[in-house]
Amino acid sequence: MHGIFLPAHKTAITMNTILLIIDGIGLPFPVIDHVIQRAKSGGNDVIGLFIKSAEEPPVGYVFPSDIRPPDSRTKDDEAILEDVEIIVQNMHLVNSMMRIKGIHYREELFTNPSAEKIATLASTCSFVMLDANFDTKALLSTDLTLEDLTEAIIVPVIPIAG
Repeated sequence: MHGIFLPAHKTAITMNTILLIIDGIGLPFPVIDHVIQRAKSGGNDVIGLFIKSAEEPPVGYVFPSDIRPPDSRTKDDEAILEDVEIIVQNMHLVNSMMRIKGIHYREELFTNPSAEKIATLASTCSFVMLDANFDTKALLSTDLTLEDLTEAIIVPVIPIAG
């Protein structure tokens, strides 16, 4: 099968690839298990696409008269770094799960991607699988919706109930 070849540091993508999209810091284990089963039975490679927002969601109610303390920016930055560390650990966990099952796997991390950017990556794959509750917002989740992705992506998008 012919693949699309990426720069030397990337592996070739073939049309026999599943794109697994994970939004935020939570891991949808039922979706990951389904992707593993599908990849094993169909001989598919898997790309894990982890996406996140560039900033922490606001906490509580914010009023125009609220004044941020001078050190709040540092605390926000530290919180984002801690959340990114969780995402990186999740990436390693999913990588291990795929390798243990003998599935050829690689991952990407996109920050605030547009639906079109994700659609470009998805267009090189057989289909996309993601959590049916993709629209449920979590820490460092993006503003993308399942509908945004379904409209932009030209290959089948398969939401998996978790």
